[in-house]
Amino acid sequence: MEEIIDIHSHVLPNTDDGVVGIGSSKIVLRIFKEIGITKAILTPHYIENSIYSKNKTQNEETFKETKQELKKDNVQIKLYLGNEIFINDNVVDLLEKEEICTLADSQYVLLELPMGNFINVTKILCELNAKHYIPVIAHIERYPYFWENYSLVNQLLEYGCLFQSNVGSLSGKYGNQAKQFVKYLLKKNLITFIGSDVHTVNGARNLKSAYKKLHRFVGDEKFKELTYTNPKKILDKEPIEFDIKYLKAVM
Repeated sequence: MEEIIDIHSHVLPNTDDGVVGIGSSKIVLRIFKEIGITKAILTPHYIENSIYSKNKTQNEETFKETKQELKKDNVQIKLYLGNEIFINDNVVDLLEKEEICTLADSQYVLLELPMGNFINVTKILCELNAKHYIPVIAHIERYPYFWENYSLVNQLLEYGCLFQSNVGSLSGKYGNQAKQFVKYLLKKNLITFIGSDVHTVNGARNLKSAYKKLHRFVGDEKFKELTYTNPKKILDKEPIEFDIKYLKAVM
């Protein structure tokens, strides 16, 4: 399989609802290597005023310890730190104070939206735009309100949002509606990144077949763009250009 860069994972141990224990982290990262993931951004949840609210300093300490343990066992994979940030009114302030992380110290910010109801995020996105952050919406295909009203996606495109999809969605991991929606978004070239969003060892074991399914669906060129070329632009701190007029027209 082609070289893959994963921009969304919950492999930093004992940090959120993801992997528990450094031993499990090692297993997941070995599986990553086996399927071609050579670089990965670890993105623990940040949900303000919840049990998932460890700050950047705390996560950096766990990140440092994790890399040291991997080095001892010769697990050779390049790791970066980020957050999956549940969108809130204080996002920009938290970023500016370095309480939370962008993706791999870039201008890209991974944001999670509420699963229940669509909320107006215009003010938050405007603030991010003003500070030159690039919003990346996590697993865009999983939000039910987009299934019911595709045009809502245009509201995010207006503010330069890029969309990340979970590789397991195409295999039906999140249900048939998410599967059909991600197929639609892929066909319309509205997905910029594919991530694993892996939380467990068992989840990692299903990734190989999920990536193969994605490869068959989109073909060689698009697969590389979604899983390597665009993610590499995050690591290299480069912008990703797209024609919003074209994207809006195809919705």
